[in-house]
Amino acid sequence: MANQNTIKREVVVTTTQEQSRAVFNEWTLDFNVQRSDDHVQSISVSGYKDQSSVTASKNDQGYVNIGFSAGTRDSVLMIAILDEMDVISNISNNEKDK
Repeated sequence: MANQNTIKREVVVTTTQEQSRAVFNEWTLDFNVQRSDDHVQSISVSGYKDQSSVTASKNDQGYVNIGFSAGTRDSVLMIAILDEMDVISNISNNEKDK
């Protein structure tokens, strides 16, 4: 086989990353959404309030993980994060259907 002088690349997928911030009941929340062709690949959320922190993630299979720092649990925040991740996922799915 002859040596090549150049690399031929083919774009397989283009991924878009969206970053946003929200404040909810004194929690500062940072959202990171990875999209590919209007399909949400993953959503990750990190947040803090005083000395407390929260992390959450949702993948394209719908699996969700939410964790709070030791000694912290806020069920209202947890439900709000779950609802917002559903909204993000549904917006992308609805855009794809148009």
